[in-house]
Parts: sequence; C-alpha cells; structure tokens
Amino acid sequence: MSYDVQVANPATSFGLETIDQVAFLVRDMDEAAQVYGALFGPLRIIESELSGATFRGRPVAPKVRVAFANHGEIEVELIQPLSGEGPFSERLQRHGEGLFHLRFPVDDIDATTRSLTEGGFEPVFSCGVRDVRVVYFEAPQLVGSAMIELISGPPGDLRHAARLGF
Repeated sequence: MSYDVQVANPATSFGLETIDQVAFLVRDMDEAAQVYGALFGPLRIIESELSGATFRGRPVAPKVRVAFANHGEIEVELIQPLSGEGPFSERLQRHGEGLFHLRFPVDDIDATTRSLTEGGFEPVFSCGVRDVRVVYFEAPQLVGSAMIELISGPPGDLRHAARLGF
C-alpha cells in the first residue's frame, strides 16, 4: 500500500534552503575521528571557546573540540564538549553520541528565527563571532532529538565560518 500526503513544504514555509552541514556529538574526538574520518575523509580539529553565547536565556562560554570534513556539498562536523554549560554537554548527557544538528544558511536570521519559533521550534542557543551569527533550535518532539542550526553571515561560503568555532 502506498499513498501521497499533501502537506505544506516546511522548507518553503520556514524560508530554509539546502542543508549545508550535519553535526554529530562525540565523547572522544580522537576515537571518533578515526571512524568518521574513514567515512568522510580527512578532518581538521580545533578547540574553541564560544564566549558571548547565550543558552536558555543565560550567558555561557562552552569550550568545545570540533572537527570538520567536507563530503560533497555537505560539511560534516564532530563536536566534543570539553567544559561549560551549553547545548553540547546537555544533549550529550540526555541523548548520547550521534546526530546533533542539521545546519541551514540563511540571509535573515532574525526573520527565520521568528518563523521557526512560530512553527513550534524553540531557540535555545545563540552566539556570534565577527559577522557570523548562529542560533540552535530544539525541534518539536515528533521531529526527534536533532537540533536545527541557522547560520548567517557575509555572502560567500559559510563553511569557512566553521573555522571560527561553530
């Protein structure tokens, strides 16, 4: 049995375009880099403190180790929380390792944040470095535990923003 379901296209209603990054939470970067590197290619690993961030309405400065690889048009990110409060350590504690977020680049992060919030997504984390801003959202329960990340910045390839620690 098969059938078609007529629903509004979420990408159209929220103004989102193509996913440009998939991120995974890991407990041990060195161990995870071996497995994910075999899947996606060489990884670049950096440590970053996200000072000036906000998590659930409170100022935070989580420190993370992140790794990046490009797999076609998709950037793959691994995130290991090192210290501080934030979505990384909270999500790892609650859900364990695995898929963390899907990232969408947007032109107007404020308008898209309003649209997602009206659609039942809750903004829980935000930070900015230079001209780049990110907002993480918890999705409605039926979407599962993966978060949605919006990123905005100057025109061009925002994948380079990852080198700033996103």
